[in-house]
Amino acid sequence: MKQKIGVIGPIDLTAEIIEVGQKYPQLSFTSYSYENEQEALGLARKAIRNKMETLLFTGPIPYQIVKQAQISDIPMRYVSYSGTGFYKVLIEYFKDHSGPHKPLNFSIDTLSYSAVVESLKECSINYGTIYAQDYEVEEQPAFLVDFHLKLYKENKIDFAITSLTSAYQKLKEMNVPVYRITPTQSSIKEALRFAILQGDSLRFQKAQLCVGIVEITNWNQMDQYSPSEYEQQRMLLGFTQQFVDFCEEIKASMKIEKENRFTFYTNKGSIEEVTQGYKSMPLLENIKEKFPFHVGIGLGYGYSANEAQKNGEEALKYAVYHGHNQCFVILEDGKVIGPLDEERKLEYYPKTENAELIARMQDSNISIGSINRVSAVMDKRGRDTITVNQLAEELNITLRSARRILSRLVESNLMEVVGEEQPAGPGRPRQVFKFI
Repeated sequence: MKQKIGVIGPIDLTAEIIEVGQKYPQLSFTSYSYENEQEALGLARKAIRNKMETLLFTGPIPYQIVKQAQISDIPMRYVSYSGTGFYKVLIEYFKDHSGPHKPLNFSIDTLSYSAVVESLKECSINYGTIYAQDYEVEEQPAFLVDFHLKLYKENKIDFAITSLTSAYQKLKEMNVPVYRITPTQSSIKEALRFAILQGDSLRFQKAQLCVGIVEITNWNQMDQYSPSEYEQQRMLLGFTQQFVDFCEEIKASMKIEKENRFTFYTNKGSIEEVTQGYKSMPLLENIKEKFPFHVGIGLGYGYSANEAQKNGEEALKYAVYHGHNQCFVILEDGKVIGPLDEERKLEYYPKTENAELIARMQDSNISIGSINRVSAVMDKRGRDTITVNQLAEELNITLRSARRILSRLVESNLMEVVGEEQPAGPGRPRQVFKFI
């Protein structure tokens, strides 16, 4: 099966990339071309809806615009303009200006001043004053047009070099001598080769085995919901039907181990798709609506069946520990993701190789998992401080448990109290904690 590449950029550059790409039979291309770089984000969303597996941008600026928006975690890459792309412009300039040359005075965007000077020195090209301007995603392309135009009107430069097609066209309309940096075939080939490697790696990851374990944790208490054995068995049959339908949807093989424990086997790609990138577990939503069961689901990945099974069992323990109807994931590298609830989801490692931290923990009564969970909560909130109430809310634990965790971190000299905050309503001020 060919890897589907969505190529995003000006129409002439997307066409050039696709033409070069015909030499790579393992790739298929779809062009998403624009007239202005600000259209890149909308085109990227369209490419993702069309199931493109990789987004390849014709330059760094549309890539930066889309990357900053964080609309997807699919692989994204751009064709580099540095090095050969700049040399290509210089050759074009000297073709236009034969005869003796005075020192070059020009403005350039996107490439750094140091990279430009290094290239000029390598070619022994005499240069005078160079003005280099980085592109900030928050700014409109008109900013770069003004940058070049102002310098030219002030006679500080003889010509401009830009990597933005829209800026290039605008400056030409204003009669500013301007050259556009475009990717060379060698840089296009390099980007395509990297896309192939990246795609192969991603497919390997998505093909990794996933073992899912589903357990009804309150099965022994079914008499509280219905004293009738017939009714209990009907509920179990209904639950089993939901499980079978879910396995059919994701093309998983399955096994019913006992009346309250079910296992399925699938691949990473199927789970990522059905959970929408670990945002929710549809099977849990269906169960909560129809049955009085309390269910825990553990999803484990591994490079072998034994490793995936072990991680699935461990993930199930997390799900059961955190309460009713929870789903947790343990990746092949040991990272814990969960619960699969968009508002409460955390990602953290339950272990560490930090020798200094291990040494500081030896005399404490707290696990590295607890430390990393607190850190994950703070990262999620975008703060470097936390209160007992905030930790309890995020981890869905009691205030007493949250207070015990933070107190132990303080006792172990891993955290300190840095202040107090007054709640909105009546109540005592809350201590504010921070890692040392």
